[in-house]
Amino acid sequence: NKLALVVFVLVVTLVISSETEDAHDFYKYHSLIKKYGNSLDEFSEIVTQNSTEAKVRKYWEDRKQIMAKDQSYRFTRDVPTLTPDEEIVNAYLETLRNEVIHIDDSPLLLEFFEGQKIIKDTELHEFFKKMPKGGEMHVHLEGAVALDTMIKFTYSDYVYFNVEKQEFKTVPKGLDEKGFLRCNELRQIWGSNATFDNYLRKIFVMQPEEISSKQIHEIWKPFEGKFILNDPIIHYYEFYKLGLLDFC
Repeated sequence: NKLALVVFVLVVTLVISSETEDAHDFYKYHSLIKKYGNSLDEFSEIVTQNSTEAKVRKYWEDRKQIMAKDQSYRFTRDVPTLTPDEEIVNAYLETLRNEVIHIDDSPLLLEFFEGQKIIKDTELHEFFKKMPKGGEMHVHLEGAVALDTMIKFTYSDYVYFNVEKQEFKTVPKGLDEKGFLRCNELRQIWGSNATFDNYLRKIFVMQPEEISSKQIHEIWKPFEGKFILNDPIIHYYEFYKLGLLDFC
């Protein structure tokens, strides 16, 4: 009968619920049986709602504990609380952050280049743009040297390029290898310096079509390729020194 089914649902729910050890919940469900014993659908819905709420509460409780534990490991754990002036700035920044979060078509969920355009127009971006920047903790010179500087290096007569293989070689003593020509020779073959240089600009930098609508593992392959591409240039000792000066 209906009551038997209700009791069965109750038992199953109590088994899977995160609050089954709480005797209070047993009496709560028991009272619900009395109230909705003749309406199985309505009772089942209430049991489901209570189970979901219990799981949500447990999630937030667990999350709070994990975050507190994580905070205890941070170097800022002993930093005094914010001063009144710092509290004002913090509240202001939180307001700016929330404005970004609640923008229609949130830039945080868009493709990088699309979201970047929106972010750059926000007050939050302007605020951080004006702030002093700290030192670099991690940098790859292959990606840190200005693009025009990297192209300038290719004007040296000992920088060769294989268009088909998309590969550079820096050989001061000269290179006689199939497919490799001096970049300066390629500039002549291509008709102008600007034509070849614009080609280099495109292959040195990630393009929108290499990023748009792709998963991170798909983006990584061409991204890694950019480092491999200019590695033979920037790791030649003369260019390395000039690259450091350019970056610093």
